[in-house]
Formats: sequence, C-alpha cells, structure tokens
Amino acid sequence: MPVEVFSGETGFSWFPAYDKKKWKYPDYRIRTLQVQFSRKPDVLVDVPSSSFIEENLDLAYAISVHKAQGSEFEVVYFVLPNKRSAFLSTELVYTALTRASKRCVLFLQNDITPLLWSRRREQSALIGINSSLFTVRVVPSALENRSWYQEGRIHRTLTEYMVRSKSEVIICNLLAGREIPFLYEYPLYALDGSFYLPDFTVTAGGREWYWEHLGILDNPAYRERWEQKKAWYDRWFPGQLVTTEDGPDLTKDALSLIERYFN
Repeated sequence: MPVEVFSGETGFSWFPAYDKKKWKYPDYRIRTLQVQFSRKPDVLVDVPSSSFIEENLDLAYAISVHKAQGSEFEVVYFVLPNKRSAFLSTELVYTALTRASKRCVLFLQNDITPLLWSRRREQSALIGINSSLFTVRVVPSALENRSWYQEGRIHRTLTEYMVRSKSEVIICNLLAGREIPFLYEYPLYALDGSFYLPDFTVTAGGREWYWEHLGILDNPAYRERWEQKKAWYDRWFPGQLVTTEDGPDLTKDALSLIERYFN
C-alpha cells in the first residue's frame, strides 16, 4: 500500500524482526529499516537500502525550527540563544512555539531579550514581501536593507512614534510640545541611490533639517559608523545636519538647538 511521506516528517526507526538474520555478526550490514512516522502511527514504512537511508533520513536528536515546520509534538524544547540574527524573525518564533500540542519549554540564554527583539515590527519577514492577496502592497525600498535597525523601538513617546532610546524620547517630546513638524527615522535618499535614516527629519523655517542623536561614541564600531554617516551628510546635504550627544545636559542642549535652528 503506497504511503505518502512528506519532507520534515519525524518518527522512530528500528530493525524489522524479519530482517534480523541479515545483520548478525559476521555479516553485519543494515539492509532495511522500519520507520513509524509521527503522523502515521498505525503504519510501518520499510526503508530498504543504505543509500536511501543516507539521502532521505537524518538523525533528529535536535532539529531546527525550519525542519520542524509542518510537524507537531506533545512537548517542544525551544532553544533560543542571546544572539541577534537575520534568521530570527517573528514568524520563526511563532512557528517554534506552535509545534507543541501540550507544552513548550523555552531555554533562553541570559534573559528574554531575543524574544522581545523578535516582537519588533521590523523583524517580521512578512512586511518585506510584495503581495496582492487582498490589495496591492509594495514593500518600501528602505525595507529591502534592514541593516540600519540598530535596536528595537521600545520607548513610547507623547506622539505616535516608538523610539529606540530614552534620549530620543526627550527630543521627540520637546519637538512635539512645540508643535514643530518632524518625522522619525524617515528614509533620506541621496542622488546616487544610497540612503540613511536620520533620527529626526525636522521641517522649520522653510528648510529641512536632519537631527542625529549620538549615543555611544566611546564604542569604536559605533564611532566608525557615525563618521561614515557624517561624511555622507557632508557630501549630499551640507549645512542641514544638527547633532546632540548623550549626557546629563541633554534636555538643555536640545532646547538650545531648537531655539537656534527651528524658531
């Protein structure tokens, strides 16, 4: 009777009773396995040759989320390291959690940061897909390159924006309180097609300004990225960049900048 076996199915295997004589010493060669797949508990599937075994069956002491997709288990142990990766998406975590029919146990390294990070809207794989299932929705070109997302937007402001740091909360609220028009992390394109996301794009006095808040300049990698970004501003948008830095006087410095440029 033909049995349909799909990619990713899991089960248990053993030597069939009728084949025991063929693999006893000195002629110890496995010629056949029987596999009971989890979705077909009442059927034993014969796997008759070693070449077929090597090409189509893998040991599953632990399997990836992608490999487990489409399968269901009573208990799932989900190991999530504290390392941000391009492969860690909202959909991947959802797939892992929903493989369990009774219980899912999470093993998180250090803290729940990876879970929080995977909840960010920018981590969704779906928002980066062009679709026309219900209405035509074209992905903004800025989303094609997500390397500009340094951290998740986790801080709420007095506006509709969620921002990435408490310092940005201060700046955002100061601009909103003075009813100065601005956009947060709105893509800014140069004539050569390159782009960055200014922290704040501010419109005042008939001009457009780009406000960057510098958070960790003592970090060599951060400073190097900032120097490259500043050179980009100097080339394509000279005289339109304003900056602030982290420190105890941030509110005072931000107010001074607002008074100088935006009033």
